[in-house]
Amino acid sequence: MIKLDVMTTLKDLRGIEMKEDEKSVIVKDVITSSVLYVEKDKHLTPDEKYKLYKISRKVYDAEGEIELDDSEIATIKESVGLLYAPIIVGQVFELLGL
Repeated sequence: MIKLDVMTTLKDLRGIEMKEDEKSVIVKDVITSSVLYVEKDKHLTPDEKYKLYKISRKVYDAEGEIELDDSEIATIKESVGLLYAPIIVGQVFELLGL
């Protein structure tokens, strides 16, 4: 179990806040979008889809620090790792204590 502040802003290698469409890139948005993204050729069971939904809802509804269990961390790690560039993956993994 770890605690994660989902409002953490991600930065580029120079330490400058990352922006997308003039909006700061925060951990909440990265996790939510990656967990809800499913590759076209990946076939998930209804239970697996529900698990992804529950994680995304938990993260999206938070306004600060949340607790994540080992299963949630593994799911987030896999999802973020598949969807995002190394600069984002690295920061999220470090925040997850990996």
